[in-house]
Amino acid sequence: MKNKKSLLQLFLVIAILLSVWYFQPSKLEVCQISLAKVKFTTYNGLVVEKYIDVNQAIPTIVVKSGDETFKIIDFRDKSGYYEYVLVGDSVSKKSNSLEVNIKRSENIRKFIIDYNCDFFQKKK
Repeated sequence: MKNKKSLLQLFLVIAILLSVWYFQPSKLEVCQISLAKVKFTTYNGLVVEKYIDVNQAIPTIVVKSGDETFKIIDFRDKSGYYEYVLVGDSVSKKSNSLEVNIKRSENIRKFIIDYNCDFFQKKK
């Protein structure tokens, strides 16, 4: 009787683990959801810090807009804007857009945020 109960518990644990694995979002879905969140983010301000987070190795930009300071964390972006932006640059991004404008002196450079979600598409 004890062996049957232990065996049933083992099958139950395996079933739960398999269902969690089966129903978790794919890397493509996670990428697309992350990109959608970024798309609807709005910011406009002055870059006051730029660094790679030492604990998680995530590129981070700190922007000040009026009295508000916030972080822009785009660890998946492949457009190159993190590499380009410097402290003192102005950055702006409108909602419902993936375009980021970086103003340095009188020059404005445009970047299109690219998470390269197509990389996760299954090859046919």
